[in-house]
Amino acid sequence: MTVQPAINHRRYLAFGFLLSAFLFIVWLVKSPYFHKHPSDLSAAVTADLLLIIPLIYALLIRKTNINKFTVAPLVILGMFMASYLLPAGQQHWLHIFKLYFFPLIEITSLSLIICKFVTLRKQFSYSRTSGSDFFDMLQKACYATLPRTLAAVLVSEISVLYYSLFNWKTRRPACNEFTYHQNSGSPALLGCMVFMILIESTAMHLLVAQYNTIIAWILTGLSVYTALQFWGYTRALTKRYISVDDQQLIIRYGIMAQTHIHVKHIQEIELSSREVMPRVNICQLSPLGRLEAHNVILHLKRSHILYGLFGKRQKFNTLLLHVDNQQLFKTLLDAAINA
Repeated sequence: MTVQPAINHRRYLAFGFLLSAFLFIVWLVKSPYFHKHPSDLSAAVTADLLLIIPLIYALLIRKTNINKFTVAPLVILGMFMASYLLPAGQQHWLHIFKLYFFPLIEITSLSLIICKFVTLRKQFSYSRTSGSDFFDMLQKACYATLPRTLAAVLVSEISVLYYSLFNWKTRRPACNEFTYHQNSGSPALLGCMVFMILIESTAMHLLVAQYNTIIAWILTGLSVYTALQFWGYTRALTKRYISVDDQQLIIRYGIMAQTHIHVKHIQEIELSSREVMPRVNICQLSPLGRLEAHNVILHLKRSHILYGLFGKRQKFNTLLLHVDNQQLFKTLLDAAINA
């Protein structure tokens, strides 16, 4: 048996084990035998969900490329299953786990991400990689230690807070970087959305507070956090630029979209604002779509992936984007392609 089929076999084995184990646990708790011996079986079910099943799963994925950190979400899933399945009077060991061990999992996870982030930052500082910033390092750290879905959510949430609350230092584009927000209406549009959310949340708070103060403050908090997200998206536009580094075209749209294209994969750089009929593998860089006009059309020789918020992926062969100095952008790319 070759290496790849063996790895796939272990993946399927791990998935099959989890499915069968969870189904057996549900069947056992619902069976009459459980109601005859609730105390002993509750302790056994708790141990299975929080220790035995995650341990066997960890052994099954040991030689696969499945992220080893998926064991942590599996333990959390087991905790929620135990809370839902076991009777309230039989959750003594579960309460101990929640009190002492669950915070330890959270602290360990956060520590791993911080350590990975610090290591990457030192590497980037040592090699003086100009094209890497906070978002790049955070992305690498989270994807290296967390499952992809959880990492995508965490990267989006942390980067929003970073760019909206902490990164206030003015950054000027380097000679190989290009802005895309100065001559477009996207910052103004996002800023208007922030203003509208705050105005509407104030009116909603006053209205709902007449009936329930707690619900009013919860809705207001959600609205303020939504406004903070849009503010972070807006500020990131002024911090993360399009750049050409080492034959790589790095296209960014704040923290909302990003892709890497090797210059040899570029077929044509068209400076045009013409209307392009929607079809398969045509992608607009800006999530605002047609609300933001493009002035550059990139035609590629092969498909690429545009990565968006929360891990969203979109395949494209043609990319529509806005560049403030599109003529210099084309000149630099043509020189890189012909180099």
